[in-house]
Amino acid sequence: MSSSASVQLPLDPAIMGFEKAMREFKLQLNDDAMYAEILKINSIEQVYDLTEAIQAEQAKTGHLRHLAKIEKYLERMKLYADAIDTFVSAKPDILALIWGPMKLLIQWTSTLSKSQDAIAKITAEIGDLLPEFHDMTALFSHNKRLNDVMALFFQDILDYYLISLRFFGKTRFKYVLEALWPKEKGKIELVKSHIERHATLMRTEVRLEHIKEEYDARVRAMENFEKTEREHMRQEYHRILTDINPKSYDSKLDEIAGRLCAGTGQWLLGDDKFVQWLDAGKTEHKMLWLEGIPGAGKTYLAGTVVRTCRGLGKRVACAFLTHSLSASTSALSVLHSFIFQVARTTDDLQGALCHSSRQDLKSSLDCAAEVLTSLVDFAGPTWFVVDGLDELDLIERRRLLSQLDELAKKCETIRILICSRAESDIERALGTSPRVRVDHNNSHSIEVFVKHETTQWLSRKYFGHEERTEIEGLLAPLASKADGMFLYAKVVFSCLDLLSDIREVRKELLVLPKDLNDAYSRILQRINNISSPRARTKARLLLGFIGCSPVPLTVYELDQLLTIDLYEGLEKTTHPNICSLNPIELCGPIVEIVDEYVQFVHFTVQEYLFSPDIAGFLDRPAMLLQLTTSCLDYLCQDHHSPDLSRDKIEKGTLSGLYQLHAYADVMWYELVDKSLALPDCKGVVGMLEKFATERLREDLEEMDDSLPPLERPEIKQLEEHQPRVYQLLMRTSEFRRRCDSSDFETSNSSRWNSINPLRTSDLNMEIHATFDRLLCGSTTHSQTCCSYSSLSRIYGSRMFKCPYLGCPNRSRGFESNSLRRSHIAHHSRPWKCDVAGCEYAETGFLSRRMQNDHLDNPSPRFRIKKLVSGPVRPESLVRGKDYIANVELLSLFTSIRTMEDCRFQLPLLDIPISLTLAQLILDALKQCWISLTVGFGLANQEALPIFMLTK
Repeated sequence: MSSSASVQLPLDPAIMGFEKAMREFKLQLNDDAMYAEILKINSIEQVYDLTEAIQAEQAKTGHLRHLAKIEKYLERMKLYADAIDTFVSAKPDILALIWGPMKLLIQWTSTLSKSQDAIAKITAEIGDLLPEFHDMTALFSHNKRLNDVMALFFQDILDYYLISLRFFGKTRFKYVLEALWPKEKGKIELVKSHIERHATLMRTEVRLEHIKEEYDARVRAMENFEKTEREHMRQEYHRILTDINPKSYDSKLDEIAGRLCAGTGQWLLGDDKFVQWLDAGKTEHKMLWLEGIPGAGKTYLAGTVVRTCRGLGKRVACAFLTHSLSASTSALSVLHSFIFQVARTTDDLQGALCHSSRQDLKSSLDCAAEVLTSLVDFAGPTWFVVDGLDELDLIERRRLLSQLDELAKKCETIRILICSRAESDIERALGTSPRVRVDHNNSHSIEVFVKHETTQWLSRKYFGHEERTEIEGLLAPLASKADGMFLYAKVVFSCLDLLSDIREVRKELLVLPKDLNDAYSRILQRINNISSPRARTKARLLLGFIGCSPVPLTVYELDQLLTIDLYEGLEKTTHPNICSLNPIELCGPIVEIVDEYVQFVHFTVQEYLFSPDIAGFLDRPAMLLQLTTSCLDYLCQDHHSPDLSRDKIEKGTLSGLYQLHAYADVMWYELVDKSLALPDCKGVVGMLEKFATERLREDLEEMDDSLPPLERPEIKQLEEHQPRVYQLLMRTSEFRRRCDSSDFETSNSSRWNSINPLRTSDLNMEIHATFDRLLCGSTTHSQTCCSYSSLSRIYGSRMFKCPYLGCPNRSRGFESNSLRRSHIAHHSRPWKCDVAGCEYAETGFLSRRMQNDHLDNPSPRFRIKKLVSGPVRPESLVRGKDYIANVELLSLFTSIRTMEDCRFQLPLLDIPISLTLAQLILDALKQCWISLTVGFGLANQEALPIFMLTK
């Protein structure tokens, strides 16, 4: 008979416990190759041989680590192995699972000192907790369930190994050791608590149900830890995501997919240079440039590349940059988008981002680049696609190119695709990177597109067979006439959409436009020839406003902008203003509506319309001035009076008076800032005087007067000639800065109303509240449940605005209340500073890392708050950092004599100081000095600081 048949242990609950632990370990490890490697190691001697070899090698380089720390653990595990010898003889793999994982962990971590220190430290801590198994088994041999407890220890050891092997088994763990190890260490702390409890069980009389309870408790504890940590991490991640609010390009990808003509762009996927770029194993060229003339289809090719990468299971991040958003797009905003596109793919990457995030991630390009580099290093092969780089502001374009170049140098497995027209700075930056000329390779794709569009267009018309044949013949040369430019063909077809009579079509196609500018010229000529002066002016203003607005305008906002003079009084709003503006009908196919926003079909439209070289061009400065004065005029009208009653605000809301409110309220300052840089801005200054007279608070002298001045010459000169206008701009600038860095919201106006220079706070909150009252908040609406049906025809679908003043979604809004609630939930900052009076004691931090950074490196503002937050206790001032912080402060303030000195010197530290706070600081400084001199025996010091002599 076999030995296994002679030993009847499989029915023993203890051996069943060992078997169950082994099965779970193998299942959760989910790596047959690693498991096989573990089974090759079955003695402590193999572990000792490895540690001695590693220490000998480290001694040669002078980097000897403290592997002796794990000696106690190895000794205890040797005693444990001896104590369970009966089980080992029945199941030899048990011994391999005791020593094999330890050897692998030592071997893996030996290449990085931090990782070796981490595993040595935690292993030593577990060694301290393990009992003296030989003595314990002898002393408590009467414990009938001692073997079951030994099986529990085996489960604990395997839990520790599993956690560590999963982490250090990641091929790129060294890049996120500091970020993710604390979480894994937290799991191991849970295992340590189990070991402590099981050591206690050895000393007590336990029954089988106690053992079962321990198994169940372990499972519950592990599951609860994982669930809690995962939930905390996701909440933290979404708070950072909400605060930074990176641009998402998913909707752009959907738009491209919906417009892409089947059979176009496939040539790129077979191009040798692209195939090499797509291959992560090819390291010769990490960057590829898709170069081409405007309108050649680069954006659609970029979308094809992204979809191809995703289809192949590759991690890809993309950015589609457009001229219309260039004012709000920067190198930093692009990196922010990349960071969150990479991080969203796995929980580990989100956890790494949470730990890596610092307070300056939102504002520092270098910090963002550092975080992105660490994420890519950990994530492995990652493909980046940047379309429209040439449409970015020149300075920001150069900054982005510089960061992408550095990223390519630092990260071995990165691939970057740039799509743009030829620009000298881009050409210099990309150097010898391979390039593919799009307009030299897309002729077949344009032919496919023209055939497809011809078929589609004719299917919408009611022409006879002969007429259809004639039109097909007239359109035949269009593909070759396009000369590599999809946009040319698209504009021609868009112009045809406006025609229905065969004579008009024949006239349009007999002489095709010579080029894209000729096509634009025909459209502009039609606009300039509109017979109605009002309609002609309206069309030109619409184009001008689209071109000079810093952010895109919705069709509803434009509808009200173009009829500002009709909205002067509340008495004129008895009937709802249903939006009737049709931009495409008014201006032709050079504009389009995407997600309710009106935009040019291509940035070349804007370049053409604002070019002084063409007849009837649009004057950009004049359009900007007109947009600015229109917004200020709108905010000065009766419907924005601070004295309006709730009923009148509700009536105005239902009548459509507040279509432009979100845009004008948020954008007026930025528009004014741009307009004042223009030479002919008297009209804007005049409107600002009116705005200041009607909307500026009267109690300015009672507000804080230590604000930083506005230094731009064109604004500085207003201080003497238009002081109220200057006060308006200076205080609005500071208020908006505070909004961007704080969590001010409409429901808690007491925190910010005192620093808002305008009298419109109550009006803004009431408009916000009115929409909430009129809308039911459901995702589906009926005619009777609320006013959604009528309001959506006036304001569009995004009527649920974020209440946080510094959030972009305050003006952009959400399509449902549930989306807004989910967004608002991530605005909270649960990690607070524990020092009373610190600004972060109330506003808090987005992540634990940010909180720790703040507490470890308190800023001068933080130290001031510590000093003046309450009575100073001598015993708290002589402890470590507190003492150092106060000594630093005392050295800073030795020249302070009076409260005025205090007020004018402390702002150099970026701390606004009022008279009351100045007095508090002087009193606190005196208390500090007295406490320090008493605590350190400095009473006989010859010279006292000047502030001690101040009365």
